[in-house]
Parts: sequence; structure tokens; C-alpha cells
Amino acid sequence: MSERELLYSFGRHWEVSAHNTIFAYGKGENSSTFSHPDFVPLFGDEVSPETARVAEQTCGKNNTECIIDYVVTGSQEFASSTMQSFLKQQSFVSNLANNPPELSLKNDSLNSLGQWNVTESKDSTLEVFPEDADGDVVSIELVGNHTGAIVRNRSIIYTPDAKNPINLG
Repeated sequence: MSERELLYSFGRHWEVSAHNTIFAYGKGENSSTFSHPDFVPLFGDEVSPETARVAEQTCGKNNTECIIDYVVTGSQEFASSTMQSFLKQQSFVSNLANNPPELSLKNDSLNSLGQWNVTESKDSTLEVFPEDADGDVVSIELVGNHTGAIVRNRSIIYTPDAKNPINLG
């Protein structure tokens, strides 16, 4: 059974008319204002094999929106734009679902006030243990002015210089 037979014919039985509508309409409107009985939707099984092949090359197999845009418009540029929007949206959703890493420090790294005590011109090491609930790789880097500080594996090694203070935080 074709999509046309299965979906279109079936859908026509559910068409809203003036006799069966449950919608409220504005002044001068009725069910026929929003009805387009001559409209025939696109049926996937009626798309030419060549069009389907190009759509799949442009969009991949699983991006329905992109495929439909190519089939309807015949424009690879338009379909590619849809694909790029889809990929951006996927990235956005993925980023929203990502949990920030949690950092813990070696127990004796800080004093009782939660401060890292350092001495001028003497190397001090702060061991950082990152954990990520999503299993992502966590890298530690210093940004901004960090003269005298380096990151080596999970350790921040700092040699304080009173002339070049830094902020960690």
C-alpha cells in the first residue's frame, strides 16, 4: 500500500468541516477559511530515485527536515542550510546536557581557611583532581596573567613573585 493510499485517503476522513468543527473562529472566519482541500502533501514513496539519492548525499539518511527541504525545493543550498541549522541545534542540545566538571584538591593543599599558602620564590604545588559526570576529558589550563605558574598533569606549580601577583579562582 502506498503512502498516498495509507495516509492521504485516511486523513481525508478526518478533515474538519463546518458540521464537525470544535474550533472557535474569529469574525468572518469558519472552518473553510483554514481548509485547503486541493492541497496534496508530499509522499516519500513517490520521490524519484535520483532525487532521493541526491537528498541522501546532501543530508544523510536520518535528517528528515533536510531531505524534505531538498525534495520540495530541489535546492542543495537550501537543504544544506537546513542541515547546518540541524547540526547547530544538536550541538546546542548536547552542550546544554553537558555537566560541568567537579574539581577537588588534595586534602592538605589548603589551610584551615581554605587558602593556598605560598612563599615568595619557592615552588608550591596544588594538586587538582577533576571529575566529569559525563565521562568527558577534562583539561586544566590557566588563563590571564599567570606569570610563575604552570600546569603539569593535575598539578598547578606556582613560584610566587611579589612583583607579578596572580589570581586563582
